[in-house]
Amino acid sequence: MLLHEKLSALQQALNVKNATLARESGLDAASVSRFLQGKRLFPYKYLPMLCQAMARLFPDGVPGAALPEELREKTGDGHIEAGALSEAALAWLSDSPEYRKKRFGAKDRKSDKKAARKNSSSSMKVFGEKLSLLMDIAGVSGAQLSAALYIDPSLIYKYRIGSRSPKKETLDGISAYICSRITNADTRARMLASAGIANTGDMTAEEFHEKINAWLQEDQVLDVSVLGSLLETINDFSYFGGNAGVIPLEEIAPLAGDVTHNESFWGIEGMRQAATRYLYYAATLDAPVTMYICTTSTLDFLTMDLKWKAVWGSLMVHCLTKGHTIKMIHNMYDRNVSEIVEALESFGPLYMVGRMEPYIFKMQQSTTIRHTIYLIEDHAVVTASYAEGQDDVGEYVYSTEPQRLIAQKKHFEALLADCVSLADIYRSDDSMEGFDIRLGRFWGLPGGATLLEPSLSLFTMPESILRSILDRSKLDDETQRKIFDFYLAEKQWLSLQMDADGATELAVIADWEALTAGEVYLDIPSYLVTQRIPYTQDEYAAHLSHIRRFEKETPGYRFVELAESPFRNIKMYYKPDETLVEKAGHPAIVFAISNVYMCRAAHQMLSHLKRKR
Repeated sequence: MLLHEKLSALQQALNVKNATLARESGLDAASVSRFLQGKRLFPYKYLPMLCQAMARLFPDGVPGAALPEELREKTGDGHIEAGALSEAALAWLSDSPEYRKKRFGAKDRKSDKKAARKNSSSSMKVFGEKLSLLMDIAGVSGAQLSAALYIDPSLIYKYRIGSRSPKKETLDGISAYICSRITNADTRARMLASAGIANTGDMTAEEFHEKINAWLQEDQVLDVSVLGSLLETINDFSYFGGNAGVIPLEEIAPLAGDVTHNESFWGIEGMRQAATRYLYYAATLDAPVTMYICTTSTLDFLTMDLKWKAVWGSLMVHCLTKGHTIKMIHNMYDRNVSEIVEALESFGPLYMVGRMEPYIFKMQQSTTIRHTIYLIEDHAVVTASYAEGQDDVGEYVYSTEPQRLIAQKKHFEALLADCVSLADIYRSDDSMEGFDIRLGRFWGLPGGATLLEPSLSLFTMPESILRSILDRSKLDDETQRKIFDFYLAEKQWLSLQMDADGATELAVIADWEALTAGEVYLDIPSYLVTQRIPYTQDEYAAHLSHIRRFEKETPGYRFVELAESPFRNIKMYYKPDETLVEKAGHPAIVFAISNVYMCRAAHQMLSHLKRKR
């Protein structure tokens, strides 16, 4: 039996639904569904999680006679305890053709385990692996942990594989719940030893939790959380053409009031009223304008009221679809992680429109006095200035007075001079020539390059294979010429990189099922061609074989096979001074990030993926 057939047979025999299995194992429900249907090969390293989940669903065990016949041959017909069920199921499922056969050039499992042991001391420092270790020791499942914290089970899965970092309060809750499950001294001693914490023997429950919490959090870096949030937004984005879900302007008008009327608003609710009037005014202007937004105040006004957040987001979409440009300064230094991540998740889709210019301050700003400037050049402005902690009584002044507009424009320009760009954004709706120039500049920067690919890279493909694929693609001559010109340019860039500091490429090797289904595509930017061109099995095998030879023959090139990538729709180019993030598929969107902290976060994220391969 194939793996997905065994999984389905076991699931039906035990009468376990997909959603229940996903929730208990902490795996993504959609992924579990695809695995059970045979559309995707289930990653071997998550098989124990699935089998343990099955056992937890039946703590009193099951009758062997109820199990699938093949599994029953291993267990017998008698009563099977939960632990024995997990072990037998794992052995049976592991012995499946998909795991026995080698994928294209894949390393065998013994080599993977040996490499994993070699890297265990360094990779254990990664939060996701720390979390998995604590959960295993405490006997806590993803479903139990998510239920205790009232969060989606898929988030626990993302934390464990390292594609997402939790918010501060979530992290505190994780450690508190896990520590509360430790009920005996032996388990406590084992957990302390695993964390490298001295066991004094007389540690109180509070001290135990404090030390485990500190160990779990010690490697949490703000920039990784922020970058991870932005990458997920890019990965999941689909164009909001038609403005589905956007509140019409006429429904917002009563909330905005008279946009020509100067008025003071007070407190957090006043901030929302002032911002609504400001954004509504901009959204009703016919000619494109430049908008300027900066606030060092807390973002509670945005993140704490979901109804107003929908109004705010709708008004921003209206402004951007009118062709307005928005220059926005983010103050990331004195905000907590959760606040920044929530804000970026709110702003992220708006960045995709390509007319937002995000900036951050070069250094931490004083928070003794909180400031706000919302300006529509030559039209209206909202300003505020109040002492730290006085949000509830802060005054927000909405004004259309010309002198105030001129003065606040100068203030904003002074602030902007003390900022650096968070990212330059390129969209296929506009000219992508700027990105081509930026990509060429990227390859000329010093330092080794690391690339995270959704597929095998175009620049490692033999020319003969590309020509053959283009011939069968039925693309017009002009499109084929553009693709080939890009291919030659990438090969030249790679050659220059090999002569300089070398390159490392990270990619997941496709499985037979995906190739057979025509679901593995060439690495061609969607701004060159919106049609996605699939590999045949022979083409993919020839390309991968060429990469293996190229790696052996080229000292400066290294190919790293990943078990899986957290981002299916993202291509990343990393060098110490710049990170490029390209969204695969339509619409084509590229973020060029030169901020030193975000580049450092990209390096940490890619290094983590290498260790988890």
